[in-house]
Amino acid sequence: MKALNVLSESFLQTHPMEAALALEEADQKTLAQFFSRLAPVAAASVMEHLDPEIAGGCLGRMTPRSAASIVAELSAQTRIVALRQMSDRRRESVVAALDEQIAEQTRRMLRFSNDTVAALMETDVVTLPADMRTTEAMRRLRRSRRQVDGEIYVLDRKHTLLGVTTMHALFKAPPDQLISESASSDCARVLAGTPQRDLVFHPLWAEHNSVAVVDEDNVLLGVVDHRAVARAGERLRAARSDEGGLEAALALGELYWLGLSGILDGLAGGGLAARRRGDRDHGSSAKD
Repeated sequence: MKALNVLSESFLQTHPMEAALALEEADQKTLAQFFSRLAPVAAASVMEHLDPEIAGGCLGRMTPRSAASIVAELSAQTRIVALRQMSDRRRESVVAALDEQIAEQTRRMLRFSNDTVAALMETDVVTLPADMRTTEAMRRLRRSRRQVDGEIYVLDRKHTLLGVTTMHALFKAPPDQLISESASSDCARVLAGTPQRDLVFHPLWAEHNSVAVVDEDNVLLGVVDHRAVARAGERLRAARSDEGGLEAALALGELYWLGLSGILDGLAGGGLAARRRGDRDHGSSAKD
């Protein structure tokens, strides 16, 4: 059985989409037992491609601890959609079994519906506390062993978004300088509750790659990039293809400015907070 599980996990992680299509034919109780025996990373790689209703049903049939170990490995978008398939009581028991930081992020995201920007964002964001000094920040980033090739969001101890910095700025900053002193407040951000449609058809994506997602208190929840927004746009077009008039409206640019005043805050071009797509395409984005 162990040999079979090792072989299965190797296949699942290599061909997760094919595995998901095959496994969707099984009943959810059997699937729940199968996923419970897998390493969480392997199980999550397949659940990313399962129908959300099936994924949520499987997780809901596991023990909270087993489900939480898999949920923690899912992308933020898949995690929230799958959790919404459960009853309130079951969902809360799974969230309670998550790591404290992931649980807090998940509860914040569950406040927003699936048609908002919050459903598009990723929560795996590189951040630094504003009251940390440059030398400590560089040490933390080296320990994390994460590739940092873009914005580093600067937060206070309440997770409020204060600004952004980059590796280039950190290298230039004096060792004892506080991160808040070298950070830029020029930070593109959008409210998590913003309807996806309003953001999908906004012309900012002609210039910006990514935007910070915050709640009403300016607490950083995650980041949404232009690829996620483009996929959302495709889904909207597909869903409304029979309604008529949408493509004409897009062509005329009528949707660009509908209801957008006050939604986007601090979307200034050329700042550290938003990488320009053209710059990145020409290889001129900030380097470590």
